[in-house]
Amino acid sequence: MGPLGQYADVGYGYYYFPKLEGEISNHMTFRGKPMIVWSLNNYLGLANHPEVREADARAAKEYGMAYPMGARMMSGQTRFHEQLEQELAAFENKEAAYLLNYGYMGMVSIIDSLIDRHDVVVYDSEAHACILDGLRMHLGKRFVYPHNDLEKFETSLKRARKLADQTGGGILVITEGVYGMAGDLGDLPGILQFKDKYGFRLLVDDAHGFGTMGLTGAGTTEEQKVMQGVDVYFGTFAKAMAGIGGFVATDKAVIKSLAFNMRSQIYAKSLPMPMVIGAIKRLELLKTKPELKAQLWTIVNALQKGLKNKGFDLGRTASPVTPVNLNQLKDLGDRLVNIHSQHAITTLNQANFQLEILDDYASVRTLMKEFREKFKFLKRQQSELAALNQEEKRLRGETDYLQFLFEELDKAALIEGEQQEMEDKLALITHAEQIKNGISHSTHLLEGADQNLLMGLSETVAILRNISSFHQEISEIVGRLESNLIDIKDLTKELQRLEDSVQMDPQEAERLANRLDLIYRLQKKHLVSTVEDLIRIRSEIAEMLHKTESLEEQIVKLEREIELASIELGKLAETVSVARTKSIPHFEKEICGLLTKLGMPSARFLVNSTKEERLTADGFDSVKFLFSANKGVTPDEVSKIASGGELSRLMLSIKSMISQKNLLPTVIFDEIDSGVSGDIAGKVGAILKRMAGNMQVIVITHLPQIAGKGNTHYWAYKEDFDGITRSKFKKLNLEERVEEIAKMVSSDRVTEASYQTAKELLTN
Repeated sequence: MGPLGQYADVGYGYYYFPKLEGEISNHMTFRGKPMIVWSLNNYLGLANHPEVREADARAAKEYGMAYPMGARMMSGQTRFHEQLEQELAAFENKEAAYLLNYGYMGMVSIIDSLIDRHDVVVYDSEAHACILDGLRMHLGKRFVYPHNDLEKFETSLKRARKLADQTGGGILVITEGVYGMAGDLGDLPGILQFKDKYGFRLLVDDAHGFGTMGLTGAGTTEEQKVMQGVDVYFGTFAKAMAGIGGFVATDKAVIKSLAFNMRSQIYAKSLPMPMVIGAIKRLELLKTKPELKAQLWTIVNALQKGLKNKGFDLGRTASPVTPVNLNQLKDLGDRLVNIHSQHAITTLNQANFQLEILDDYASVRTLMKEFREKFKFLKRQQSELAALNQEEKRLRGETDYLQFLFEELDKAALIEGEQQEMEDKLALITHAEQIKNGISHSTHLLEGADQNLLMGLSETVAILRNISSFHQEISEIVGRLESNLIDIKDLTKELQRLEDSVQMDPQEAERLANRLDLIYRLQKKHLVSTVEDLIRIRSEIAEMLHKTESLEEQIVKLEREIELASIELGKLAETVSVARTKSIPHFEKEICGLLTKLGMPSARFLVNSTKEERLTADGFDSVKFLFSANKGVTPDEVSKIASGGELSRLMLSIKSMISQKNLLPTVIFDEIDSGVSGDIAGKVGAILKRMAGNMQVIVITHLPQIAGKGNTHYWAYKEDFDGITRSKFKKLNLEERVEEIAKMVSSDRVTEASYQTAKELLTN
């Protein structure tokens, strides 16, 4: 049956496949009752917008749901499909777009079409199921990195780049704009900072961001100002636009390739006309009515702020997605229903449970919640302070050496590019004599010798000029020789200038050698090869020294914050302690009164409270419940002195009293009657019935005295079906109620006497 199917019979029609009826709204009808609906894909309220309804209806009336017939490539192309694609491409600032029948299958096909076995994929660990299913078909290598962890992302990129270079393929990075489970955003700017270095293409699934994020609603890429950096953008109509279908927007060449390779589109019927025309209208409203998105965010901010104020942890959401995890559901359930199970009696012996009971009675649970949150924050601050002190101590031990290194580099006054310039200049001075001799000899050959080059070339030009009139080619050669003669004269002058400029300067040579020696020594010490590296190291050391100084400031600031927080916590804990202490006598008196009603007139119940000097997560106080059921017996810890029946009655007394204060909608007692019988059972039933006057009380019992107090009865039984035992519940009518209670009275055998007793129990 699969991971979900294994629970198919447990909540079908309730948890799974519930039937909602009525107008699309945040309130709809479920099983005949109005309910709040939290899971509609209707971010902007377009499902009920009158212009959308009119456009949908008009298109359906004009074209029907069948038009166009056939797949897009065959006979499913219309001008409306093209119009919608053009508008979507322009909205997303891309060259082209292509419609998809469904977002999920569209993404699967996009991945399948974009890559082959030579390509490598890098994707986020919290990617949507459509991405994962698309990757299942990929024959090449893929690397997953922890959610939004850029350090691990780069590690995956390095591996991908190495492998892609070997296979001759490319790298495709896949992430989401808004993550649909947690509601946080993909770190698109962080991802794109590696794009040039590793040469990948980026595909962004922005199903939840399209229409809800960004100034115009163009999505998370607009929100994070990275529209140009994203190669392939994917959006759906199922969330903000309250429709069916999706689209992909990218370069024209890529769209052309996708159109001819996406099997989910090639072999599927084209989007029906009403959906396409309806999407055009929805996109128009999205672009022209910014108040729709503004209203969405007003609701989102109010909801999320309210939940946070109530203590719900919404994690890292930065979008309209409001995540609810299992712990939150449990917390919500605890606020709605209090379950007293069979083993709950044992918790009466636990110190933390006893303190929670006293806090309930003293009405300080809200204060304690505030206290514990601040206490937890204080502990984090103290841990942070310890870490800062440790870091400061480590850096302080290195400060002297770092200061020496910095001063050495700073004193060197390094300048970018100076090393090459000095090396060239030193080489010139070192070889100055050799250079001057070479130039001098060259100029001598050019014009100084008796038979120099310029003289010979001049004579050659004169001779040839005299005969040039007799031959055209000789005339051309004369022209070229004259040009060379001019160049050689210029070169000779240039060499003479160079000879004059080259100076033999021993002092400058020594200065340059000393400067370069300093640079080489620093490079060797710091294991680098350029002045630029040394300058960078100097900056890093300066930053470390500054960090040491700033750490001292942080430590002083944090110590002050901790001091103030400790004072505030102390005051809050003192307020709680006073309330607890003040409530204890009344608490003891009420418990003893209830125990008397339950047939324990001699019972004594005491709360031993001790005030500690040091703050804990519970404040200053620790408490211990002391109990004795009989006269002459000194009260002792509950676990050491109470029998099973006595524990049941004590727990019922506590639950009865606390439930009145908590005003819980529902309390469930599973065999609270353990260890009691006879007249006491009737008194237990009376207390339960009195509790039911203010709330819903559900009791699981085998005692007729308690069952007879109920207003409604369900029969719990087990049934075997296909080798599996299932629990069943049946609501009983009046006659069935009498019969089942009669069975309790006479051990499953209904007699006239037990039948009459059952009727009397139900009447009283």
